[in-house]
Amino acid sequence: MDLRTTWRSWLVALFGVWFVVDSFAYSSAREHTSIFWSFLLVGALILIGGLWLALSPQRRQAWQAWAVAVLSAYMAVSPWVLSFSSHKIDTVLTLVVGLLGVIAGVWTAFAAPPDTSPAKATKSTS
Repeated sequence: MDLRTTWRSWLVALFGVWFVVDSFAYSSAREHTSIFWSFLLVGALILIGGLWLALSPQRRQAWQAWAVAVLSAYMAVSPWVLSFSSHKIDTVLTLVVGLLGVIAGVWTAFAAPPDTSPAKATKSTS
């Protein structure tokens, strides 16, 4: 297991847990079902993506980390997309954790091993 990249994957999974838990904790999420479900579902997808990256580093591919980065970017802008930016604390926390998820996802994507699939290997040898 490559600890240089795995710690970022665990961090991404932790951000997913943050959003899942916050779907029950944020006052904004308690007031609006769209915010609740967005935090719960997208947070769960970020959690699953982070666990997938962390638990299978030998099969890690860049697209997995990019998917986590895109989901985290959505969470970063969700206060404005879902219209709860008037809740300052919720907005700041969501923005910060979302941006940290984007950074960790992009960093992991660039650290992913190159594609070594058999199809690509045969093309490079011919």
